[in-house]
Amino acid sequence: MIAVGVFWFLFAIAAIMPLRWSVVMLFAALPFGSMTVVPGSITILPYVALSPLVVAKVLMTTHNPTALWDGMFNWRRLGLLTAFMVVAMFVTYSAPFLFPGARVMGLSTLRPMPLGFGGGNITQPLYLAMSYLLCIALYLLMLTPTGPATIAVALLTGASMSVLSGLLDMATAGTTALAPLRTATYAILETAEVANTRRVIGFNTEASTFGALTLSFGAILIFMSPTAWLGGRAKLYERALILIVLAMSVLSTSSSAYLGLVLLALLYLIRLALLVVTPRNGLDRRQSTLSILALMMTLLLATTYLVVRPAVLNGAIEIVDNTLVKKSGSDSADERASWNRVSMEGFSASGGYGVGVGSTRTSSWIVAVISSTGVLGALLLLAFLARGFLAYLAHTDARMRYAAIGARYAFLIILVPASVAGTLVDFGVFNALLFAVMAAAPKVLSLSRPAVPAPAARGRLRRRAPLPTAPASTPAS
Repeated sequence: MIAVGVFWFLFAIAAIMPLRWSVVMLFAALPFGSMTVVPGSITILPYVALSPLVVAKVLMTTHNPTALWDGMFNWRRLGLLTAFMVVAMFVTYSAPFLFPGARVMGLSTLRPMPLGFGGGNITQPLYLAMSYLLCIALYLLMLTPTGPATIAVALLTGASMSVLSGLLDMATAGTTALAPLRTATYAILETAEVANTRRVIGFNTEASTFGALTLSFGAILIFMSPTAWLGGRAKLYERALILIVLAMSVLSTSSSAYLGLVLLALLYLIRLALLVVTPRNGLDRRQSTLSILALMMTLLLATTYLVVRPAVLNGAIEIVDNTLVKKSGSDSADERASWNRVSMEGFSASGGYGVGVGSTRTSSWIVAVISSTGVLGALLLLAFLARGFLAYLAHTDARMRYAAIGARYAFLIILVPASVAGTLVDFGVFNALLFAVMAAAPKVLSLSRPAVPAPAARGRLRRRAPLPTAPASTPAS
């Protein structure tokens, strides 16, 4: 109860303090994935309680109804996502009555059952709606002059808290020290092992959720480079934090996180190559070249060390073998595959209409979207994502442009664990942020104008203002 009391005390402080406190606290609460903040049998996670506070404070402090209307209903912004939400809600509250008895997978029973309106059709649409409202709030925040910097601080705080949770989990293994932070009604797998190595779960319920959490923070910090809005020593802290948070993802031994790390490495190398081949200025070329040289030197030193002490690889190979190679044939993998199969059977029984949000459980976010919201809902969400990836980004603000491009990279990486382990339609806080950045960037860039040099005085020439340069660790187009 002490932990719950501390949370609500901090919640009260954030409620009366400026908006940035609420945003920072929201991202700092993400690692607390096994702590309920209300007594009783209902599990309300800290970030779920904080999301409405952030939405309310953004709406109260943003006195621009035109921007809100444009963001929600303009198809170039979040209009297609709004249409997806309308379809998702309509399907949810009609499918159980139109197709009663269709075969779906129970949320709590984990057994096939006939489709019918239940508690999941109330709670899960609420979670999805809150993620949507949070996306709108973050979109409006990105349009403000101080919004990006606020989000940058929040991301650094959340990633730091994720690292701290992993360190405390390792330091207190085998004890009950973290029991006050693990009060959710979910099953908590804190003693699971892979290849005689304990899986790190932080303050979460299991290794897969902790791996997805740290992978998401790492991908966003690498590709969006939010500290470009902060400057100073924040960049150095960000680089160190990236290494540590990705190390935590490795220690989770989550197979979905490992797949995401592989894609992250490939996209990072592609980004470096693009910076070298198509640099915007000499600084980009020099910094990207130094990054490649540092990467090559690290690989060379690691290879040399492994040649001298090859036994070090034995444990790593065994972990990879158990998490990736043998995972596909395990009982857990077969069970999760059956969730997807049964959910798609319900989708087929509805003729592609969908069975509704909260009606079935899957093992893939993509399958959850298709089976729950139907063909129309899936196409609308796909159209929204396509718009975000293909939207033209003007060269008027380097930081915003590269943040938007980085959001595209980060979404692809976050999509990996969601595609193989996502159980519900709710796209969560991370995707709400990425969707908001991809939707807000084209508008911000279209309204920005490059600095125009003042007219030259008689007999004198004035220097042109230097054009903004891209941050070193942001992706090129």
